[in-house]
Formats: sequence, C-alpha cells, structure tokens
Amino acid sequence: MLLATIITALATVVLAYVTRRYVKLTYDMLIEMKAAKNPLVFIKFIKRMEGHNMTDIDMIISNKGLSPAKYINLRTSYGTNFIRHEIIKGNVEYKSFKLNELPIFINGIPYLPPGEDVKENIGKFQNEDLRGNPYVRIDYSYKTETGETIYRDCMPDLRISPAGE
Repeated sequence: MLLATIITALATVVLAYVTRRYVKLTYDMLIEMKAAKNPLVFIKFIKRMEGHNMTDIDMIISNKGLSPAKYINLRTSYGTNFIRHEIIKGNVEYKSFKLNELPIFINGIPYLPPGEDVKENIGKFQNEDLRGNPYVRIDYSYKTETGETIYRDCMPDLRISPAGE
C-alpha cells in the first residue's frame, strides 16, 4: 500500500511538471502568433542617376506585415544634405535641406495597410557629397492595432542603394 502511494505521488509530481511545461509552451506559441500578425515596416532608398554629378533619391516605406501600421513617425539624426529645386520668378533655384524638413517627416504617416508602400521623392544630392558621409540614419516608430509601439531604425549607405527605373 505504501509503495502504491509513493508511485502515485511521484506520478502526480511528474504530471504537474509536464503540464506546467505544456502551458508555458502554449503561451510562448500564442505570443509568437500575435507577433506574426503585427505590421512590419521597412524603409529603403532607390536612386536614379541624373548625369555624372547628381543622383535623385526616392524613399519607399513598406508594410510587409499582416496588419496595418498606424501613426508612423520618422526622424533622422544625421545624414547627407539633399537638394531640391524651386522655380522662383521663372528662375530655378536649388536649396539644401535635411530630411527632417520634409512633410512626411514632420507629419508622419497616419495609416499604412499591409502590403502597401508609400513612395516619397526625397530630392537630389551631389555624388561627391557621399564621399564624406554616405549614410542616412532614420529612427522610426509605428503602432500596431493593439496600440503597442514598435521602434526601429535603419542606416542605409546611399552609395550602394539599388537603382530605380
């Protein structure tokens, strides 16, 4: 009788341990499934050569996740100066600016559905400017459907960004 009681007690302890491990495994799988449904926002730059001296840059913001990204905020802490031209009184004038001065950086993107892209022409830069500082660092954040904020950053090298059409 004593032996049966000891075997039952040991079996109960083993069963409790196995049940605990199973519950933890199930919980971890649930967390992974929720994370897989989150938006996944990427930023890339596409460049188009214009002559020997200038390169035109497009920034593409993509949501590769399975749910929408909300309230995408973009900030850059350093990087090369870009150039845009404006026509003022019939004359073309070139102005230098930083990315934080663009409307997409000031206002952000309120909503980006899954599988969609936002394309923004950044402007141009002098090719020789890249010798000193070929990087642009962009810190960005966005919210998931549940309100969780995800923080990311990217630092592309503009010398090796892919060429566009």
